[in-house]
Amino acid sequence: GHRATVISRTDLGYCLLALGRADEAKATLTPVWQAHESAPDSADASGAAMLLGLARTRSGEAAAAEDLLRKAVAAREKIFGPANPRTHNARSALGECLTALGRAEQAEPLLVAAEAVLAAAYGENDRETKATRARLAAARAALGRPTAR
Repeated sequence: GHRATVISRTDLGYCLLALGRADEAKATLTPVWQAHESAPDSADASGAAMLLGLARTRSGEAAAAEDLLRKAVAAREKIFGPANPRTHNARSALGECLTALGRAEQAEPLLVAAEAVLAAAYGENDRETKATRARLAAARAALGRPTAR
């Protein structure tokens, strides 16, 4: 599709996820990912993979989401570097997926690192920092550990 249409669909998918409408987000984001799949190492493609991965995770398809989220992390490591907040945002999304898959022990270190980087970059009250903190609390709850905050 046309680049502006793809960007608009990405934005709509993000909004649907924020509203808790994962199934609709998945339907909106699937063609976005398909438009980027042939060149997965772009910023747009990594964003589409991350959002579609979250939509799949939240609609009960975490197993299908893991590969997409790992692609998003790998692409963002290449594009932005491993320490960049955008890379950690993708790691946070992967952490949510791993927790949903019953692998909270793998999610926790990703989420601890992501929370520290996102809080330093964006502040304690930023939406991505708060989302990562909630994911970390879920992972720790799954492991039977108390949350630090």
